[in-house]
Amino acid sequence: MDHSEVVADELRAAPNETPERRAQRIDAWIASRVPDLRFLLANLLDGGRSPVAIAGNGVGAVGHSFGGWAVLETAVLEKRISSIVALAPAGGAHRRTGMLPVTATLNLQRAVAVLYVAAELDASIPLDSIEDLFDRTPGCKRLVVIPKADHLHFVDQAETSHEAVRAMNFPKDLAWLRQAMRPFGELLPEAEAHRRVRGYALAHLDATLKAMREAVAFWNTVEGRSGP
Repeated sequence: MDHSEVVADELRAAPNETPERRAQRIDAWIASRVPDLRFLLANLLDGGRSPVAIAGNGVGAVGHSFGGWAVLETAVLEKRISSIVALAPAGGAHRRTGMLPVTATLNLQRAVAVLYVAAELDASIPLDSIEDLFDRTPGCKRLVVIPKADHLHFVDQAETSHEAVRAMNFPKDLAWLRQAMRPFGELLPEAEAHRRVRGYALAHLDATLKAMREAVAFWNTVEGRSGP
């Protein structure tokens, strides 16, 4: 979906933006994320023009980075979400300077199956931050790590996006990021990263929402952490 900060002019960066205004705008981004997702679900499931029926065992939600935090937090309030794929999600401990100031509460009062997919060399959201999320998540959970991957290996046109970020001029509190990111040529090719991300996400949703035996069996072949 197009989140509020994409479509609302008042949430976009302005020329010569002051640090105070930037902080206010980021706070508004954060405040809008969970309501955005709940609004989408309500329109899909609760009497929009063509309501969608839930097939299987509830709703699955997938998010990357800030979106990973958003799906985790939405599941706290939205009881129909029963399965989550969080790709390099924000919200854990060990947040690096300049990253979005969000913390995942993980106050899940029911069974939600959570798959965390982390990037081994993530310069933005380090592996130990995602391990913190995994450790704090109640119930059924799994963590897999994509080797030699960075934060943007989860997005379309990963190499182009990665190198574009390495060429950016960041505010002072994010100036460290360019140096922390390795050249893409030293990392996992994007086709292999996408193959892994698609495979893990689909297998998790098929296993948890559809109880597909092949998907359940697949996880016996994957190295990672799981619980309880």
